[in-house]
Amino acid sequence: MARKLQFLGRWYSQPGSETLRLTDANGKEWMILISAIVRPFKLEPLRRAIVDLGVQGITVTEVHGDPGDPESLDTQRADDRATGLRPLAKIEIAVDDSIGEPVIEAICNLARTGRAGDGELWVEGLQDALRIRTGERGREAI
Repeated sequence: MARKLQFLGRWYSQPGSETLRLTDANGKEWMILISAIVRPFKLEPLRRAIVDLGVQGITVTEVHGDPGDPESLDTQRADDRATGLRPLAKIEIAVDDSIGEPVIEAICNLARTGRAGDGELWVEGLQDALRIRTGERGREAI
């Protein structure tokens, strides 16, 4: 059984495996960058779960977004309703693609409340990483 992912206009798959491994045309394995927009009160449970999976670093940015659902504005604070934007948190995590699927599942399961505005998640291929302080590259840098 092969799982496929359309990525940068190409298809990548690993026959006989449930774990997807992204590779380029030369067979070099990639890392992935997971970006997610979540409700701010979900950050701490997400952080704990991600650390338990072996992720060593996470970047969090405070962002604001359009809820997209006019009914959800009823539950917002008055100042948020005035702008139409809701405070949210954006998390970015660079991981080896071998643990990407468990990290994605953890984020989705912990961020889900079943209400409009639970968030979104994107996965991108990451060809290289560099830790500026030490000069480490690739998987060692993440």
